[in-house]
This record gives sequence, C-alpha cells and structure tokens, in this order.
Amino acid sequence: MIGDSLTAAAPWNEIFPKVQIANRGMDGDTTHDILSRMDTILSVSPKKALIMVGINDIHRGASLDSVFQNYREIVKRLQQAGVIVIIQSTLECSKDVCGDRVNQVRDLNKQLEDFAKGNNIVFLDINADLSNPSDGLLSKFTYDGIHLLASGYVKWSERIRPYVTAN
Repeated sequence: MIGDSLTAAAPWNEIFPKVQIANRGMDGDTTHDILSRMDTILSVSPKKALIMVGINDIHRGASLDSVFQNYREIVKRLQQAGVIVIIQSTLECSKDVCGDRVNQVRDLNKQLEDFAKGNNIVFLDINADLSNPSDGLLSKFTYDGIHLLASGYVKWSERIRPYVTAN
C-alpha cells in the first residue's frame, strides 16, 4: 500500500489478516516524496502495489501536470521492478473543507483513469462509495473533510478486497 496519511492510518494487516501487507503510507506525502523513497518501497520486494496519493500535492498548489508526471514515474519504476500496479483514485476531500480543489482531484482522477486504461493497469474508483458530485467526500466517512473514519476505511477496503486477496 503506497500513499499518504490516508494509507498510513489504515490498519491494513487487520483488515486483510491473511495477506502480507507492507504499509508504505506516510503522513504528508506527495507524489514527489514517494518518488524520493522508492528504494524503501521496493526493498520489501512487493508483488503488487496499490497506490493512492495526490491530495497533498493539490493542497500545496502543485500543478496537475507535475502530479500526473510524478505518478507516471512512480508507476514506471514499480513496473520496471516487476510489480503489478493498481491505481486507486485519489480520495476526494469535502467541498466545505477544500472548496474547488475537489475539482482538481476529480481532474487528476480522470487523467489517472485514462492513463490506466491506456496502459492495461487496473484503476479502482474508491470515491464511488465515499463521495458524491455535490459534496465531495461525504461527512459520514470523515472527521475533518479529508481523513477517514473507520466507516470510510470499511468502504475503501470493500472496494479493493478482490485485488488485495487475489493471487
């Protein structure tokens, strides 16, 4: 599992007790930060990598072009190491917390989805059950408009379960 605080906070080994999971989520991470620590990510010799990152880039004002280019480079390095890559949509934030930045997240997700489709990579839309078009991330799944409550992690884990547990 590769990502930021959203990934880091999840008890993945409890959610998927029969699967060995290396949680490589780091609080505050951006796509650039992940690129700079690829050696530690690859040091565990992962078979699969589920990636979900980008919200911190957007909150810090990074251009969508730079975020997308970094994301592509992350995927490239993982694939070069023989890792099966699964791209998860960047989790939307609540509109009442992040305003129009939710639209940037949506634009990034569209780019990621198109990239995945064009490169035979699985793309999982984790926002489908956690957000809606008018509100972004739903308040029943978050305590601050960005980070998830346990109910949000349950929805997220249900979406990725078939990909995490498959051989």
